[in-house]
Amino acid sequence: GYRSSYRVAAGFLFWLESGPAPGIVRRLNTSCRRKEYRAELFEKWTGKKLDELWQDYLQARQRQP
Repeated sequence: GYRSSYRVAAGFLFWLESGPAPGIVRRLNTSCRRKEYRAELFEKWTGKKLDELWQDYLQARQRQP
């Protein structure tokens, strides 16, 4: 899962940033610096829960050659 390692999390964030949620990395960074981060922000910003986004990411990776 996305909690396994920095590399896995970075791949997930890159996928979000370059596809379904452009600008999310900046927004997450801002919320973390302000100590306002919570997992619900993913749903607020994308319309999907974090675990749903993770499943979408896994499916997208399976479709890659």
